[in-house]
Amino acid sequence: MRVCLTVIALLFALSTAYAGFFDNVVNQAEQATGKIIEDTVDSVINGDKQKADEQAQPVEDSQPTPANQPPPPVNDRQLVRDIQTELNNHGYNAGKPDGLYGPGTRKAIAAYQRDKGLAVDGQPSSALLTSLRQTPKTEVVSKPTPAPAVAEEAKQSDNLPAPIPVSAATPDAFTLPGCDAMQPWVASYKRGEMVQVTPRVEVASLLRPDLTTPLFGLPAERWTHDQFSSVYKKMIDCRNEAGKKDKTAFNQFHQAARGVSKGASAMTRVDRFRNRAAKTVDKILDHPASPELPKLVDAAQTALRGEDPSEALAVDPKLAYVAGDVKNLQSYCDYLTDEDRDALIARLEAGKGDVIAASAAIEKELADARKAVAEAPATPGGLQSLQQLSQAPVLDKIGMDEAAAFREEVAQRQREIRAELSRQEAEARAQAQAEAKRPIDLGQRLAQLIRGEDLDELSIGGLALEMPEQQAVSTLERDWKFEYKGGLSINNDFVATKPIFPLLKKERRNGGKVHLGIMDDGTLGQVHYVEYYKAMIVSTTPQAWLTKYLGEPDKVSGANGGRLLTWNQGDLHFQVLATNQIETVWRFADYEGQLTIALWSDDYEEHLADVGKRCDKLLEEKRGKGTMSESIWFGLNCGLAGGAKDHAGL
Repeated sequence: MRVCLTVIALLFALSTAYAGFFDNVVNQAEQATGKIIEDTVDSVINGDKQKADEQAQPVEDSQPTPANQPPPPVNDRQLVRDIQTELNNHGYNAGKPDGLYGPGTRKAIAAYQRDKGLAVDGQPSSALLTSLRQTPKTEVVSKPTPAPAVAEEAKQSDNLPAPIPVSAATPDAFTLPGCDAMQPWVASYKRGEMVQVTPRVEVASLLRPDLTTPLFGLPAERWTHDQFSSVYKKMIDCRNEAGKKDKTAFNQFHQAARGVSKGASAMTRVDRFRNRAAKTVDKILDHPASPELPKLVDAAQTALRGEDPSEALAVDPKLAYVAGDVKNLQSYCDYLTDEDRDALIARLEAGKGDVIAASAAIEKELADARKAVAEAPATPGGLQSLQQLSQAPVLDKIGMDEAAAFREEVAQRQREIRAELSRQEAEARAQAQAEAKRPIDLGQRLAQLIRGEDLDELSIGGLALEMPEQQAVSTLERDWKFEYKGGLSINNDFVATKPIFPLLKKERRNGGKVHLGIMDDGTLGQVHYVEYYKAMIVSTTPQAWLTKYLGEPDKVSGANGGRLLTWNQGDLHFQVLATNQIETVWRFADYEGQLTIALWSDDYEEHLADVGKRCDKLLEEKRGKGTMSESIWFGLNCGLAGGAKDHAGL
């Protein structure tokens, strides 16, 4: 039967809610369902359903509370308006003073009447207005609207008295007293008398901390669900024990048990929001360090003090969910006791130091990174360091806007360095081009090659006349870093090797070629050297330098666009030619100047004359009749038209 009544009550509540009266019907359904459940618990405890039904009826019928009465018609709008104004001035929220009597005004009047010990009917009257005007006014405390996250659970009246203080107690101090000890406590309870635990939660007055702490060792705000259940069951036991022997005690325990039952739900809600708020505070403090996090910690404290933290919540998108935690914390405040809020504020204050220190460390890390960006050198290495800075770990610790601004600083510095490097490269190219075109002064090169103060002592790079062939070859390989051209020794031609290529490039020359004229006795009869240069040479330099070194040349003549200088001393001869008119094949290779040197003796001229005669003789004879060795000799030493292939001088 009772289950059917429960279902009917709920169906009635839902159908009425669909019609637009959800709030009132839910309250009625909750009351009806609560009454049925309590009576059912009584019957289960007693083990006798019929007896429980009989005992569930109070001896004295109590009047319904004003909150459940329909509002009577009130025609005096001015009276209602004045009463609404006075109620608001005294801290009872009667809504806008519009002279219209509705549920809000009725609840405010009933709350005032309860607090002042007046008959509670929730009705406006001249006597009520007089009482209000004679009562000293109190400061009105506005109550923020709960956030959507808790709106479904916020079903308490907005028109509640100021919160009552909560006493500190040890969680394990709870004790369950006997019926005799509980009798004065339940006797003090008046049905419908409520006290405010938090700004949006009120419970039966017998659950006030000053009443529950001395009796149970723990204020009701700190009771667990099991402790509430044990108190409720004990009160039912006491009620049943009183039975019909003491109807007053029966009635008192019965009404008080109902108050405890309803208070358990309200206190559970408070405990739930207390836990949520504690977790939210820990979540804010445990968030990874960020420069803006201290501001959000301050905002959380502001919210817990009941103030609006909105101005401090304009933060980087990375911290948007932390700002959301602060908003949630603000919405929880109306379901927290003053003690809870003070404890959470203290916890935030205790953790703020670490948050500020971590934030300062990030700021310093960011400042150091910015300094490194500004001081990055205009080098390829500087560009590489900037690339690393654009991915610095500190960027994950700061806001997206600030990180974007830092990366823009890096990009700007990169652009500056690239522009500087381009300028340096262009300048270097210009200098290289200018250097490449700068005429070459052969004075330094001649100083490297020419040794000896006269022709008797003269040598070219250590190669002197009458030097044995093998010694000359060793000099070229050791001092000149030259080798046989093509690796073949048959022509006695030598060219530069790879180890000296960088030096040759720097000095803008190709290293040239050395030809050794070897006589029949195996000694050096002539040294012939030719070298090409990447720029035009100053053709007058050789004459000026050699004149100081060897004296005036014996002969100066024009040859191939340059000056052919000749020195003769006894049977020795020395010639130098510097010119900027070179063979086309060399000009295609970007060479523009040429230096040629020859040092020989009269003995070598005689040797070449003998070679020429033999070549002519072999040419006159039929080569097919000659020996193999003669044919090879002819190919190496003779020209196709006869005479010696080699010649003395230039």
